[in-house]
Parts: sequence; C-alpha cells; structure tokens
Amino acid sequence: MESWFLQLDKGDVKVSRRKTKADCVAAMDTELCDALVTGEINGFAAALRGDISLEGEVALLLEFQRLFPGPPGDRPAQRKATA
Repeated sequence: MESWFLQLDKGDVKVSRRKTKADCVAAMDTELCDALVTGEINGFAAALRGDISLEGEVALLLEFQRLFPGPPGDRPAQRKATA
C-alpha cells in the first residue's frame, strides 16, 4: 500500500512520503485515487458509498477535492484560437 502526505497551507500544496500524524486520513485504492484526481468521481460521494475510508477531520476531504477539476461534463469548452 502506498502512502502520501499532503500538506495544504494557504493555497500551497506540499506532497511527500514522510510518515507523520495527519489531520485527516483518506484510504482508497489506486484506481479510485486516480479517478478522484482527474475529476471522474466525487470524493465526498465515494466516501458516503464507503469506497473511501476516512479518519480524523473528514471535512478536509472537501478542501482536498477542490484542488482537482470537476467532472469532465462540467468543464467549460476549450476555445480554439482564430487567426
């Protein structure tokens, strides 16, 4: 099992492999993590379904999720440059 430590500080994100006490721990499989990061799934909904196991300050999952894009259908269409 892989473990990552993410630190959010006034908009800055630091990622490391250090082992330390976390305010919130979210445990999920790699495939689900990839889907969360790409915006394919909603982390809060996945937690409610029991797909993500949470410990600690679970409200931090909402802050974490805001770092990633929303679902593909919710993204604004990209405009093509015109000459």
